[in-house]
Order: sequence, then C-alpha cells, then structure tokens
Amino acid sequence: MTFLISWLISAVAIVLTAYLLPGVRLSGFFAALVTSLVLGLINTFIKPLLLLLTLPLNMPVRLGWMSKRIKKSCYKMEHGVRSSR
Repeated sequence: MTFLISWLISAVAIVLTAYLLPGVRLSGFFAALVTSLVLGLINTFIKPLLLLLTLPLNMPVRLGWMSKRIKKSCYKMEHGVRSSR
C-alpha cells in the first residue's frame, strides 16, 4: 500500500514539474506513472549497486563527488528510457 501511495505522489510531482517548468513536456498522467516507475526502479536497483562498486573511489576522492556523479548518471539512464518510447 505504501508503494502505491509513494508511486502516485511521485507521479503527481512529475506532473507538477511538467506544469511549472517550460522545458519539461509530458503527454499525460500515464506517462508520469511510467516515468515515476522507471525512476523508482533505477533508484532501487541500479543506484545501490553503483554506490557499492564505486565505494573504493568514493573514499580517497572528495567524499560526495562520486555519489553526485552516480545520481546524475541514474537520471540520465531514466531520461534515456523515457525518451526512447
């Protein structure tokens, strides 16, 4: 039940973002649901794996730099999946 609520809240946030920002376009609420599902799956499965694999690089280099790069690459993956539809 909490998964559905967070999924709907995320979809509503995507719709509001598309409404408020002029460069973001959205074809409908179903597209927002799919986008939030893809973003949630990437953040659930791929992001922790990337953080674990880059842990040796994350310590000697500036502490937050590698984590920011991983977050940015996850968003780019999500954009690639969404734009290929």
